[in-house]
Amino acid sequence: MTQGQGRAAAQLLTAGQTRAAPLAAGQLTAGQLTAGQRVRQLANLANGTTLLGLAVAAAAGTAVSQGPRGLLIASGYRWRIPYAGAFTLGNVVICRIRTEDLTSNPALLGHEEVHCSQYACCLGLPFLPLYFLAAGWSVLGRAIRRRRISSNGRPAWRPAATLTAGQQQGRRPLGRRNRGLTMTVEPNTRANFGTITVTGTGTAEARPDLLTISVGVECRRDSVGTAYADAGTVSAAVSGALRRHGVGDADIRTSGLNVRPELVWRDGGGQQVTGYVASSGLTVRLRQVTAASGVIAAVVDAGGDDVRLNGLELGFADESAVASLAREAAWQDAAARAEQFASLASARLGAVTSIAEHPDAPGPVPVARIQRAAASEAISVEAGHASISTSVTVVWELQA
Repeated sequence: MTQGQGRAAAQLLTAGQTRAAPLAAGQLTAGQLTAGQRVRQLANLANGTTLLGLAVAAAAGTAVSQGPRGLLIASGYRWRIPYAGAFTLGNVVICRIRTEDLTSNPALLGHEEVHCSQYACCLGLPFLPLYFLAAGWSVLGRAIRRRRISSNGRPAWRPAATLTAGQQQGRRPLGRRNRGLTMTVEPNTRANFGTITVTGTGTAEARPDLLTISVGVECRRDSVGTAYADAGTVSAAVSGALRRHGVGDADIRTSGLNVRPELVWRDGGGQQVTGYVASSGLTVRLRQVTAASGVIAAVVDAGGDDVRLNGLELGFADESAVASLAREAAWQDAAARAEQFASLASARLGAVTSIAEHPDAPGPVPVARIQRAAASEAISVEAGHASISTSVTVVWELQA
């Protein structure tokens, strides 16, 4: 251990505040140790096991932080040996999972804390052979059990966990649902190896640069010809107003055309035609979002009482950059989940065998339907932020 690492260790041992997950109400913090916890801390420091733990943590490149009850937590352990998801040297708990995952698991943290007390009671280093002897016996016993299972014609090992949108046929759920997903076990055909399939989700937000509006024209007249002709006139006026405000022909698209009779029911006369309705729709893309309010006001002014604003959708002219950020977030989510499950299975992740992306369709940002609008004052359009979401399913090899 270098001199700088020694100073960092001293600072962690004397820190009064914890950087781990928040403790429950009434629980002692790192600065409120009981007499027994303080004695254990000093004993393991004196017998050298805590310094040994910090040296291993530094060599393995872990992140060391102050934990509860005088413990030091070194997270992100990647060495293959020992196989356990967590092990203890002195007052240092070294784990493969994140610090917050360990502190939120009182059973696992309590188990490792027992080893801290054993180091103090057995004068530190003499306890090391007993600790690793017990760990070796555990690994040997697990290998024997696997061999017995394999000799009975059943799969040798089933470490692989799969997160799916729902329980699939032929798979047995292991735990409770998490974020709408179910953890299931897949049988493995190779002894001591398997796969882990995890789905991660990610969302990225950015300020939109494209506004798509739906404009409708609806004319009620006494005859079909008049209704149809007036609808064409109003549509042309709306298109002209759009072009005068810089909207190109490629961004104006007719999305609907309909002519129908307007019927009413009268007592004694039955169903009667009272007029005809001609309607059409335009889908318009506005590439200058800041000028959208003025363009919409011009559309309403050009169409008068025959124009309808049916909604808008904020988005991106080129969403590749935002989608890339969403994919990165989804990958990080999948990798974090896979690391956690692999650690809980006392295994480690191997190579990636497959990746499947499931992009989510962007949802529209609706506005209230406007049946009759006056163009004297423009309605403000606030762009805010639009988001793109995606999910990715990744399959890793799982290695012992």
